[in-house]
Amino acid sequence: MSTPHQDPDIARLINRIALLRIDAVMRLTGLRSRQQIYELVRTGELSPPVKIGARASAWRTPDVVKFIETRPTAQLPSSCAEKKESR
Repeated sequence: MSTPHQDPDIARLINRIALLRIDAVMRLTGLRSRQQIYELVRTGELSPPVKIGARASAWRTPDVVKFIETRPTAQLPSSCAEKKESR
């Protein structure tokens, strides 16, 4: 299985959707507040947005995808894994 950045369909989508407004970044990342996003920008975990107007900013799609891909994978508790295997 290819990784998202190697998948040609994903690559085409990333090239078509060049900029994401903050609401889209929140939906894609699962973050629940603007404050969380700007804290990640402040700490350098998420690239800063680019200005697209006098009062508007947006994130480059590849930057958001990179942020998502660098998140750690959730580990299921052993009790959940055992239940899954018994099915």
